[in-house]
Amino acid sequence: MGRFTSGGNPYDKRRVYERIHQRLSTQPEFSDVQYLPSKNRPREIHADVDVSQFLQQSYPSTTARVEIEFMFRQDWNHYWIQWVEPERGLSCGWHQDNTHSDLGQCHFQIDYPDGSVDREEATFLDAHPLSVVETRLQSLPTKLMTSSAP
Repeated sequence: MGRFTSGGNPYDKRRVYERIHQRLSTQPEFSDVQYLPSKNRPREIHADVDVSQFLQQSYPSTTARVEIEFMFRQDWNHYWIQWVEPERGLSCGWHQDNTHSDLGQCHFQIDYPDGSVDREEATFLDAHPLSVVETRLQSLPTKLMTSSAP
C-alpha cells in the first residue's frame, strides 16, 4: 500500500479520525469512543475496552482504554497506539516517531507503575492509518499476553 500523508490538510485528518472512531464504535469490545479535544478538532481517539471480550482470555486487569493519535507529516507519519490500564497503572503501545532512533522508526514501549520503561524495536508500518490501527489492534492481544507487560 502506498504512503498516506495528509500534507496538513485538516479535512483529511478529520476524516481519518472519523473512520477510526467509526471502526471502534461498531465493535462490541469498545465503548465510550471519544474524540479529543473535540470532533471538530480531533487529535486523539480514546475508547474504553471490555478487556475480557477483547482478549478472550483471563487477564490481570478488568479495565483498559485504547488511545490513538496520528501526526501526519510529509516524510513519514507518526502515531501512538496505546493500551492504558488505570487500575494497574500500566501502559504499553506502539510509538512510530523519531524519539528513539536507536530502535528505528517504530518501537513498542511498556510504561510500568514504578516509572520504569522498556522499549523494543517494532515493525515500521507505512500504510493508511486505518490499516495501521487494524494491524496494531489485531496484534495487541498477543503482545499483551507474551510481553513483560502483564
